[in-house]
Amino acid sequence: MTSRTLGGLRPLAELLRVLREWAEQEGYDPSPLNNVGYRNTLDGVIAGRFPAERINNRWFFDPAKLEPIAKAFGLMREREPAPGPVPAGSASERRSSPDLAPAA
Repeated sequence: MTSRTLGGLRPLAELLRVLREWAEQEGYDPSPLNNVGYRNTLDGVIAGRFPAERINNRWFFDPAKLEPIAKAFGLMREREPAPGPVPAGSASERRSSPDLAPAA
């Protein structure tokens, strides 16, 4: 089943799954989510603990705002996120090139 999106917004019912996947990928410990259910999530939205939008009596979250949502749930970073591909010509690529290594 695919989620209905509204300008990138996702249904609140998907938040815990998406947040857990994001947390693992970004180096956060997802264990604080182990005892959190939809009702806890909805209560957090209503209390204003993290950003969400109400559209036609349904709550939606913006996946671009997962970091503040993670902090509201008490998730802590365990490690730096896994590096993605290095763009060609970037400073990281130039530093790691053996041809450009400083002479010893």
